[in-house]
Amino acid sequence: MMKAVATAVEAVEHAPGQAPVQPLYLEALTLVERLHRRLLDVIKDSSVSLPSLLMPTDVPGLSFLPAGRPDDKSTELLASSRMQQVVAQLAAQDPTRLVVFDSAPLLLTTESQALAQVSGQILIVVRAEQTPQQVVFEAIETLAEDKPVSLVLNQCVRQPHGYYYQYGSYAGAREKASGA
Repeated sequence: MMKAVATAVEAVEHAPGQAPVQPLYLEALTLVERLHRRLLDVIKDSSVSLPSLLMPTDVPGLSFLPAGRPDDKSTELLASSRMQQVVAQLAAQDPTRLVVFDSAPLLLTTESQALAQVSGQILIVVRAEQTPQQVVFEAIETLAEDKPVSLVLNQCVRQPHGYYYQYGSYAGAREKASGA
């Protein structure tokens, strides 16, 4: 069926004075077809083939699967036993595979909290000089105690020599000068 679609597209004639329509390749049409099916579709419908939806990138061994269109039941879908099956299926396909979920901040959406429940480890990205320390603590409090949590300080501005940055205060040469 896809070959017939590709042939029909290639056969489209162009208007006089316009450049000819470039042929569309089967790969491009397959990509467009796969873009219509995403993670939430796999969770809703177990007949959808998960491996066929993984989209390759230019980086060897790196692929991605878009989340899908917004859905009123996305939190329930991400928190479902079917989601746990999908994650297990992704992990089982390659024992060296690392499955990464990129989500909104934990305190912003319930979807992020649902994803945290099916994740083995949590990496919280903290924006330097923007994210209040208390918000970071509150986000960590929402997570299960058995989950390893790591933090990355993002967009940090490097200070001049003699000083280093600690979350919430400067330290280093000033402490030495004051005898602290």
